Amino acid sequence: MNIQNIDLFEMHEPLTGSFPFAALTAVLPDDISSISIHWQDTMEILLIREGTGRVSIDLEKISVKKGDICLILPGQLHSIDADSNSSLKISMIQFPLSLLSGGTDNDDAFAFLEPLSKGEQVIPWLITPEDGWYNEFRQCFEEMFQLQTFYSAAYPLGIKSCLFRLFYLLFYNEPSVKPKSRPQKSVVKTKQIISYITDHYSEPLSTEQMAKVCEFSESHFIKFFKSTIGITFTECLNSYRLSQAARLLLADTDEPIMDIARRCGFNSIPHFNRVFKKKYGITPSALRGTKSSPEKADPSLS
Repeated sequence: MNIQNIDLFEMHEPLTGSFPFAALTAVLPDDISSISIHWQDTMEILLIREGTGRVSIDLEKISVKKGDICLILPGQLHSIDADSNSSLKISMIQFPLSLLSGGTDNDDAFAFLEPLSKGEQVIPWLITPEDGWYNEFRQCFEEMFQLQTFYSAAYPLGIKSCLFRLFYLLFYNEPSVKPKSRPQKSVVKTKQIISYITDHYSEPLSTEQMAKVCEFSESHFIKFFKSTIGITFTECLNSYRLSQAARLLLADTDEPIMDIARRCGFNSIPHFNRVFKKKYGITPSALRGTKSSPEKADPSLS
């Protein structure tokens, strides 16, 4: 069974716990087919360890290769894909900028980080091995992964010291950190569309209705959606509905499959079964059966 890319453009869950910091490594498309367009309220730093691919940030596509580092600010739309016939191994860290700032004007870090947190400044999206300060920046990044492996009571201090060093290098070496202009209309509209779908996916939705939400003509909405997201609105909506159904099927509940299908916007059970198996290669009832066999369940669903 191979169930991948369960969350289509779904915003990441907020980081929780006493120390909100996460670090992980994944291989596209082996671990997950792609990281679809989404945004979150935390900052994300990506290191391309192997392969080639494309990172889209606020709808601008960037070609990436081994060694490249991408910086993604809170609120920026982004997605990640491997090139055709290639895998893409990425390591990423995610953290709220508030982790480094006390939130007061007297805080030395506040003046630098608060404008980034509010989206009032832009920073370079790509750091490459050709940049003179790359090696020191990457060393700090790698040290955070080592701290994850060899955890100690001083772990939070180690992570914070690395993050402060990263931002020092960024602000000291990169003169292009500057005030941000008004968001592109296309970025604002894309966020509006994503939010509406994730809030209303269980309801009947049409291109005509979505066009009214965006204040577009229907024909313009159809073209805009395909050029921005990369698939049609119907394909996107069905994919998101199926991902939510898959999560519910693996949840600790005995809710009938028919009810789950309807909760996720499918009124025809035969149609739901057919498109579910086409997408995931397994029937809804068979997926539910994997709950009792953890070794059979795909980790991307957890």
